[in-house]
Amino acid sequence: MSKVLIVVIGSDWPIATSRVFNLEVAAALTGNIPVIPVLVGGATTPRAEDLPDPLKLLTGRRVHELSHTRWDDDVKHLIARLKESLSVLDRAPAASGDVGLDKATGAFEKVFEEAEERRRVASATPRGRAAGLGSLGPSEPLPVLLAASAPTTAPPGDQFVARFAAYLKAVEQEVKEHLAGLSPRATPHMGMATCRWRSGTAVMVRLAGTHLQVNPREDSFVWEGDRQFVSFAVTVAPDAPMGGTVLKFESIIEGVVVARLLLDLEIAPETVAAERRFATVEPARTAFASYASPDRDEVLGRVASLTNAAGLQVFLDSASLRAGKRWQEQLATAIKDHELFLLFWSTSASRSKWVKWEWQTALREKGLDAIQPHPLEPVTRAPPPRELDALHFGDAYVLIREAYRNARPS
Repeated sequence: MSKVLIVVIGSDWPIATSRVFNLEVAAALTGNIPVIPVLVGGATTPRAEDLPDPLKLLTGRRVHELSHTRWDDDVKHLIARLKESLSVLDRAPAASGDVGLDKATGAFEKVFEEAEERRRVASATPRGRAAGLGSLGPSEPLPVLLAASAPTTAPPGDQFVARFAAYLKAVEQEVKEHLAGLSPRATPHMGMATCRWRSGTAVMVRLAGTHLQVNPREDSFVWEGDRQFVSFAVTVAPDAPMGGTVLKFESIIEGVVVARLLLDLEIAPETVAAERRFATVEPARTAFASYASPDRDEVLGRVASLTNAAGLQVFLDSASLRAGKRWQEQLATAIKDHELFLLFWSTSASRSKWVKWEWQTALREKGLDAIQPHPLEPVTRAPPPRELDALHFGDAYVLIREAYRNARPS
């Protein structure tokens, strides 16, 4: 039998309470069990007229508030109040099986220690902050699941909405229902990839596909935990041939594609029921950075952001380690062993024989798809090699930065 009943009251209480809950609270209120109402998330003491009859006696009880701004003190005061209530009961003759005061308060302290640990995890999410859980400074990277949703088939000239979602495992069902409710034509595919992102990470999502016009082609958000959605308006080209094409969602952090989601789309004369095939692609965990020595400072800054935000392990060589056959063999092994090849391109890189050797090795050993260009200068000043013409070396931010630099007084 319980010695004390704690009734946690949030902002949506008692709307969210159940009949069984009401009966339990009513039984404690009409019995000899101390009842302590605890307010969380900025909730206020409910009025008697707002409560069902069995709970009206709650309004006469002294409430206790848990606030994220005074969490430690509030928990200590609540434990002290529990000890006070239990000490009164402990003076009475102990019934068989009763728990002593020390054991009971020890159990309560353990419960609130566990609650504090859960609060630390939840504090990284907007929902947690909205619930009064607060935040504790820089959060650790947490597993983030990625999902995509789009129709299975579409005729030439058709328009539809493709959606991307990033979310925590705890809200997966809610995200799935939300995606399904947005469009009856689309089937959401959950957990297609798992990343580890820190709260505050800026993420860009890009969508592309052959015979498809996407508007906007890319969108961005700042990951703050819980869930995030991005929508793209897609138009199938009027002259698109019948057959299959692929919707390619790319998650990009600091210019690096950290995850790709691939969905098959059937282009048919009319929309018919068909089972969607989709590819689950694990996000890249490792990358090799190729750059020229004069660009080291700028490259190090970008790599540091990637490492902190996305947890990507980037191999950085040094100019002093590039001399000699032994180092060349080790570099070749590193290029083959790392999933991505990040080519930081500039005038200096275009003149470097070692950068040339590195991208040629990556092209030969890993193929074109593994190479990600990252221009440090406008492409007009540093044209890419002909062998890499199929890759996109343009970057609007490079042009903006260049214009800003030119506008500054020397």
